[in-house]
Amino acid sequence: MKRKNHHFARGIGAGLALGWAGLAWSSPVVDLGPDPSLAPLISPEGRVYTAMHDAGWESARLFFHENPTAGAVLRSTPEWLEPTRLSLGMAGTLVLSGWDRRGDWFEAPYLLPAGGELITLDYEGKFPAGVSVPALGMGASGAVYGFGRLAVGDQPIAFDDAHTPPHPLPGIGADTRIETGLTGPDGSLVMTVVPGGTQPPRTLRYAAESWHDLGDLSESGTDGWLLVRGSRADGTMIGASARSLLAPGEPAVVHADGGIQGLGLLDGWLGAEGAAMNHSGWAVGSATVFDSTTFEVRSQAFAWHETAGLIELVDPDGAWTLLSATGISDDGWVVGIGLLDGQERAFAMQIPSPGASVLLVGILALRRRRV
Repeated sequence: MKRKNHHFARGIGAGLALGWAGLAWSSPVVDLGPDPSLAPLISPEGRVYTAMHDAGWESARLFFHENPTAGAVLRSTPEWLEPTRLSLGMAGTLVLSGWDRRGDWFEAPYLLPAGGELITLDYEGKFPAGVSVPALGMGASGAVYGFGRLAVGDQPIAFDDAHTPPHPLPGIGADTRIETGLTGPDGSLVMTVVPGGTQPPRTLRYAAESWHDLGDLSESGTDGWLLVRGSRADGTMIGASARSLLAPGEPAVVHADGGIQGLGLLDGWLGAEGAAMNHSGWAVGSATVFDSTTFEVRSQAFAWHETAGLIELVDPDGAWTLLSATGISDDGWVVGIGLLDGQERAFAMQIPSPGASVLLVGILALRRRRV
């Protein structure tokens, strides 16, 4: 089945994009804390959630910031819980997976409501003892999606609410592993899977009690691969795709109508993937680049908008190396992970609205390289 690829306009949009190069904007990088154990998250309203290793790197602790410049507030979790996955649910609820360190180490699912206590999602009797059952995300109805990591193939499940045992969803194929899961178009469940445990990723949407392949950037829709990382409430998703199994992955937007839009790569990028997108059309993510200064391959945070193209995110003061951008609020606050004095730290920085960035005097915190 062929997939219709979206292509953004290159007339006025491309002309505006050229105006971004070399412009100045005084937005400092905000330090959110050292040694992140998970990618920081930010809600559309600008609330920030981070998980940081403690001083001895023996466990991780969760923190909440009312906004990117506000101080961190510790969200207490049991000492035996080591957070491994984190996503945003309804009304500030965190969907949390973590290693249970009291016995055999395995992932289990939890909810952490805003201002509330940790809720353990009960899956007793649904899977053998010691099987990892991570939670992946929360739908608009409050249902929590996850899976059981069985010896042969992962079993998708859904908790209708926090107090009801999960029910299984149809299987996704023998020996198929689940990479990511989120809520896609019309509130439906979308999962990226790895067939056979080692094959290129495919992304599937669950509808009418069956799984449907979303395709990829190849002409046939089956010769490449697609991985999704984030979604908006309108059903638009962001991730990465490739036009063939040998082509590099590029950031890709999956529109609510099913069209897939490849965003391309900048010179020197070996590959890239998007992580999040806001309702102004800004997407953020990370690219793999060769650093000519250190002669090493590393990651590089980026942003994209239709009127600006792909832009590398950099610190105007040069103190930070911004490795990945993992979330963006609706007012342009970006969160991610960077290096400061050789130490990994979580950061936040703000990018302007597309119109303001062209009409006013752009940004030193953003650097655009030739497409």
